[in-house]
Amino acid sequence: MVIFAGALFLINTRSNATKDVFDSIGNQKGIQKTEMLTGPHDIMALAKTKDMREIKHKLIREIRSIKGVKKTITCLFIEYGSCEATTPPTG
Repeated sequence: MVIFAGALFLINTRSNATKDVFDSIGNQKGIQKTEMLTGPHDIMALAKTKDMREIKHKLIREIRSIKGVKKTITCLFIEYGSCEATTPPTG
């Protein structure tokens, strides 16, 4: 059994910075998917790792430090699976 930790980051940006923030997040190691959103949040990013500390590092040091990020909401999750059935996360 393999346990992965992950986070869905919901990100609010300054109105003139959304595309730059989106591009910057999408280029970061460990981010598996990014999407621009409509509604109360501007961007969502998905990260997975075997170490929960990596999520904290990604949020505090990387995502929140990007110029144009106003606010983040982080939804943590745990994923269970076998080595054969689960693709290991990158990063």
